Amino acid sequence: MLSLVVDLGEASFSQSGFLYFNDDGEPFTAISRQRRRLSNLCKELKDLMWCEFSIKVTQMLIQLERDTTKINIEFDNSANGKWTITPSNIDDIKNQIRPNFQ
Repeated sequence: MLSLVVDLGEASFSQSGFLYFNDDGEPFTAISRQRRRLSNLCKELKDLMWCEFSIKVTQMLIQLERDTTKINIEFDNSANGKWTITPSNIDDIKNQIRPNFQ
């Protein structure tokens, strides 16, 4: 299972999250040759949310479960970021954003 937090600032884009193996969540930062593609898709979705629903998206939470091919996407529009990962809250966020597909 995977949870990815995408921060969509006005002039910035970052992504980080956790890979969950059994009961533990290993932190990671998404780095790949497809990073720009993911960035563009997230920005397009952000723009669509604004144009169609007047919702300003500042963060996205993308949760995936490979075995069942389930996906969940949530949006946040708060100024301080609902899922911002810091050294002081890493364990709390890891548990908070763990996928629960039941």
